[in-house]
Amino acid sequence: MYNGVGLRTVRGTATNGYVQKSMAYIPKRTPLEYNKELEKALAKPSLASRKPNQEILEHQSKRQIELELMKFRETMEERGYSDDVIETKVEEVRKKLTNQELKVKKRLWT
Repeated sequence: MYNGVGLRTVRGTATNGYVQKSMAYIPKRTPLEYNKELEKALAKPSLASRKPNQEILEHQSKRQIELELMKFRETMEERGYSDDVIETKVEEVRKKLTNQELKVKKRLWT
């Protein structure tokens, strides 16, 4: 026995008597320690208060525009338009949608 831990004698136990610390044991925290950790966590800015990344927002808006263009292209292909006509119409609609997007952004910035 070492520091009151372990067996008095190892005879008949099929062990060598070596005692290890239990790594699974988690000591109880005092309320003071818990409060300090809680204060640290609350002092950090939360994710909700962060501003969104402008590059990600621009990418999402471009993806929305391209999605609308793909839908428009598919409907024109189903109606039997030629590829040249489809390309010109898609470019016109792309310009129109990007201009609308820019107008919306200008309104938001002012």
